[in-house]
Formats: sequence, structure tokens, C-alpha cells
Amino acid sequence: MATTLPEPAVPAAAPEYSSARARGGPRREFVRWFVILLVVWALSGLYEGVHLKRGFVPWDAGAYAESAVRVLHGQLPHHDFVEVYTGGLTYLNAAAMRAFGVNLASERLMLLAFFLAWIPALYWTASQFCRDWIAGGLVLLAVAWSVPNYSEAVPSWYNLFFATFGIAALLAYVKRPAWKWLLLAGLCGGFSFLAKSVGLCYVAGVLLFFVFREQSIASKSGAHEPVQNVRRTPSYATFVLTSLAMFLALLVHLISPLLGAAAGEFVLFVVPSAALCGVLVANELRIHGPSSNLVRFAELFRMCIPFSIGALLPFLVFLISFLRAHATASLLHDLFAQASSRIALAHDLPDEIVTIVPTIFLATALALCTRLNKTLRWILAACVAGLFAAGLVLAVSDYDSYIGVWSVGYWVIPVLVVAGVFLLSRSGQKFGEPAMRQRVFLLLSVTALCSLVEFPFSSPIYFCYVAPLTILALAAVLHPFARKRRPLLSVVYAALLIFAVFEVTPGFIYVMGYRYHSDVQHATMHLSRAGDLRVDPQDAAIYNELIPLIRAHAGGGEIYAAPDCPEVYFLSGYRNLTPDIYDFLDPQSERPDATRRFVEDPRIRVVVLNDKPPLSFSVSDDLHRQVAIRFPQVKTVGTFEVHWRD
Repeated sequence: MATTLPEPAVPAAAPEYSSARARGGPRREFVRWFVILLVVWALSGLYEGVHLKRGFVPWDAGAYAESAVRVLHGQLPHHDFVEVYTGGLTYLNAAAMRAFGVNLASERLMLLAFFLAWIPALYWTASQFCRDWIAGGLVLLAVAWSVPNYSEAVPSWYNLFFATFGIAALLAYVKRPAWKWLLLAGLCGGFSFLAKSVGLCYVAGVLLFFVFREQSIASKSGAHEPVQNVRRTPSYATFVLTSLAMFLALLVHLISPLLGAAAGEFVLFVVPSAALCGVLVANELRIHGPSSNLVRFAELFRMCIPFSIGALLPFLVFLISFLRAHATASLLHDLFAQASSRIALAHDLPDEIVTIVPTIFLATALALCTRLNKTLRWILAACVAGLFAAGLVLAVSDYDSYIGVWSVGYWVIPVLVVAGVFLLSRSGQKFGEPAMRQRVFLLLSVTALCSLVEFPFSSPIYFCYVAPLTILALAAVLHPFARKRRPLLSVVYAALLIFAVFEVTPGFIYVMGYRYHSDVQHATMHLSRAGDLRVDPQDAAIYNELIPLIRAHAGGGEIYAAPDCPEVYFLSGYRNLTPDIYDFLDPQSERPDATRRFVEDPRIRVVVLNDKPPLSFSVSDDLHRQVAIRFPQVKTVGTFEVHWRD
């Protein structure tokens, strides 16, 4: 029975890409590494601090805040109210409100704490593939494309944070294998799932990495065996191939409701995973090592078991409250049974597939660099710089120019993953020792799977939820090939940083990815629960009038606000007597008898109807008539109709 050979602590082929601590360099090099971290940390914290209270999406902020308040009042997600996500983040937001006060800024302060913890993990991860000063620059680029664009405490930011923490733990495991790193990576997956169920995609990406790592170990252990001792391991190979086929079938089934609507769905969400599975299948078919089935299964499970334990622990702790309340069935139903219906009701298609052209053009230019001499490489970089400069200038006023620059980043994941697995299979020696190949595959796998956060709602801001992982994956793939491409990569870096800071962030999420708009998030809602957020003047005018009007006529009674009005309940301070956060998530809310029951409730003093709900169906004519009869006094404020009776 063959034994597993230990991995080298640091890849011998690329020692310059490790951090100073990892490669045991001189003290002054570590000091420089740490100083760069402090500088990047400070700049990132200041930049996010400036944007922390900027921007307001009423239905997002209201949903997270109202859910947190319900938990503070002793309610249980999925049991006492229809929780939008898994529910773990609701408890974290409730803790933030308990610590910082019941207002919209408290959740953002908690987000800031996680953001500041994320920066060192991001920097350390980047420094495993490039020099410290380059790693610092990559962190600044990742920050510019991430949280400052939308500083709301959305679950997807926490998915990004925990995926980065998990990647860092797994990179440490590849360097010096120990079960504690696997357990930590698993915990990151468990906490990510508690924030939002898309955290399972991170888990899937890690499992693919485990398969790749086991194949790498199996190939190496048999590299020097004589041919007569070589024999296949069909049972293990069958297990791997079957598992990969089932994974792809499940992915296609998940995406199938919208797969025919746009080719972009297939390219964004299926192609990267198919490419990863393709390289795993090719590796498996090439393995002719002496390892037995038992040794290979043992190696795989040696990684999977600690990771799985870590991933399950947070959910099992979370489950205790539901077991005590006999509400486990409602939790599991909301998390899994309603998933397909939510995809059908709330979705947004990705960009047109034709917009992938700028990304393919840039990838082709990067590939050509190796075939050009130094002078031609500089000429090519200058030409691309001119194109970017023109695009950045014209993007301020020209729609097509803006889309052209945006698309360079938007489509990079499928192009990067396909190119990355091709290089792994064809140019493996470029990545040095097997440990470095494993690191590269890890970044590709987790990035590709985490990009499913863009499904089914492919709004441009959803690209920002995975953009930092994309930047790390780019660093991992390009680091062996960076020398001849350095001028062109510098141009791309500068262009994307300038574009993010000056042309993406100011427009906020309503126009992000579509066109440039100046920053209008500068007004203030003069409400005790608003948390001094800087918002659009139109939103400020609406809620500054709406909330005092509701309070004046509701008094000590209750209100009914629908559909999709969580911010109205939170900002006004009144209870939501329904179990709904967003009405479309609860089929019962669409029934006329359910609506009539709340309208006729004697405790209700004010009814607020939202004529333009963001997700649910508009108010029916029948409901309008019922409300008008029982609450004859009415005033329109923005998209809201406020009804009351004297």
C-alpha cells in the first residue's frame, strides 16, 4: 500500500510569490510586508468609512431591519415570520441593534467590523501568489469593486467574507496540512450558509478542490513506480466521475427554469463548472498510480470529514431553537422546498452575451504578449491604454462606452476559468510544484462556484459580491506568466481601479452596470431610526413626509402596509401583524380573505398601500375598494397611498 508523500511547505518554483513570513525571509522583508498591510488596511477602512452610511434601498434595508427587530422581540425566523434568507444574519443584525441601537446604521457598523477583518485575509491570500506591494494593490482594487459600492448589510457580503476566510484556511492547509485548517474552512462554509443558502456553493467549490488535491497526490505517489506495478483504481474513479456528473446535472436542473431565456445564463453559470469538472475527469482518466481504492478514498475523506464537521456545526447550533419550537419542518421547507418558486418570482437576466467581446479581446491581447518582443508588447499596452482612456472619458456621457468598460470585468469569470483549467492541464510546469497547482485550482473552483450568487438575480451589483474572489483568481492564474504581460496588466489594473472609483461607485446600484451617474446620495432622513444615512433626495422627501403622517394618524393603534413595505414598519416603529417581509414569499398574502382580515382588524388605524412594489404583485382593485370604504381619508406620498379614518 502506497503512502502519501508530504507536500512541500512552499513551492520551490515560485518562492518570490509567498509572503515574507511564509518563506522565512529577512526580518526587514516581513516588516515591509506588514507595513504594506497596515497602509492598505488604513486606506481600505477610510474608503469604506466614507461610504458606510451612503445609499439606501428601502426594501433591502427595511427587510433586514424588520427581521432583526422581530428577533429582538422574541420571534423565530421561518416560524413566526417569513424569513427571506437562512436566518443566521438576522440574529447577527439583532445583536448589532442591541449593541448600537435600533436604527439602520447599526447593521452597517457590524458589516464594517467584518470588512476590517476581511482585509488582512484578502492581503495574505493575494501575497501567496505575488509580491507584497502587488498584493496590496490587488486588495485596493478588490475593495474598490466591493462593499463601498453598496454598504448595506446584505447576506452576499458575508458570503464573500467567509469564502475569503475559507480560502485562506485552505491555502494554509496546502502549505502545512493539519485538520484544524479543514475544520476552520468548514466553519466558514457553515457560517456562510447561515447568512444565505448560496454559501453551499462555496462548499461545492471546496469539494471539487479536494478531488483535485487527491488526484495530485495520487499522481505524485506513482510518478516513479515501474510500469509493471501500475494498476487502475476503477471503484474510486467511478465514484469521482459519477459524483461530477451528478453535480453538473444538479447545476443544470437548478438553472433550467431560466436557461432558455438568455445564452448568458449558460456561459456565466454552467461553463465554468463544466470546465472544472472537465479537468477533473481528464486528470482521473490519466492516473495510473499504484494507490489502492482504499488509500484514495482515505485521502479524500481525510479532507472531507473535518471540513464537513466544520460546515455542519453552525447549522446544528442554529437548529436548536427550531427543535425546541417544533419548527424544523418550516425551516427546511423555506430553505429548500420554496427555492424553485422564489427563482421564478424574483429573477433578473444577465447582460447580453455579445457584451463578452471586450473580455475576449483583452484575453487575446494577454495571450499574444508571450509571442511579441519587448517593443511590440509596449506598443500593444499603449494601444489598450488608449482604448481604455477613450472608454473612461466617453463612459461619462456615452452608454455604449460605459457598457464596454463594465463588460471587461463582468464576463471575466467564465473566460478566466476556461483559460485557467486549460493552463493547468497543458502548462502545469508553469505553476511549479503540485502545491501551487492546487492553490490555483482552489481559487478557480471557489470563485466559479461562488459566482452563482448572481443566479437568479443577475443585477450588476451581484457581480461585486464575487469580484474580489475574481481578482484573487486572476492573480493565481497569471502569476507565472506576469513578467511579459506586466505593462498590459498595469494598464488593465489602472483602468479598472479608476472606473470603479469614479464611474461605478458614484452612480449607486440603480444605474450601476448600465450608465454613469453622479452621486446623489447626500440627503438625510430626519427620522430616529434612519441612522443618519445619506440617501437620494427623493427618498428623503418621501419618508420624511410619510412616517410622520403615519404616526400622526395611527397614534397608539396599529398599521397595515403592503405590499413589500418592511421599511415602513421599521421606520415608523409599528409592528407588522402579518408574517410577511416580502409579500410574494408568502402565497397566503395574495388571498383576498387574508388581506381582508387585516384591513378589518379594529386595531388597524392606518393602511399604507404601495402602488409600485419592487418584487410582489401590485395592489388589486378589490383591495383598493375595501380600504377606501373603511379608511376614507387618503393622501398620496410618492408611490404610497396612506389611508386613515377620523
